[in-house]
Amino acid sequence: MKHILFIFAIIVTITLGEKLPVKNPSRYVLYHMGAKWCAPCVKMKKDVWSKKDVLKFLDDNDIELRLMEATDDKDMKLISFYKTRVYPTVIFIERKRHTVQLLRVEGYTGKDFVVKLLKEKINTMEN
Repeated sequence: MKHILFIFAIIVTITLGEKLPVKNPSRYVLYHMGAKWCAPCVKMKKDVWSKKDVLKFLDDNDIELRLMEATDDKDMKLISFYKTRVYPTVIFIERKRHTVQLLRVEGYTGKDFVVKLLKEKINTMEN
């Protein structure tokens, strides 16, 4: 009976391991610092971060989008760390150098302008 349980445990472990692929962390992180009570923040989430073409651009360029909420205590620690005083604020960093802001934009920004700024920043870093 012990051998059957052992073999079953191995099969379950192998099967579960195949179904749970581990993705490497993205190279970049893009923070949207906002608040539920902030009308421009809500508009930016709707007009920019929910658009398929923007999400595809982020994915294609290895950028993780993180929507931070000022009313969340955990998010507020990061918002304070980056000394955010204006909502919305977009901060673009390289994961391995999280203290260095590659780009910071305060206030509402449309999707075309956000993508243009990110492309320019990525191109200057790669050249």
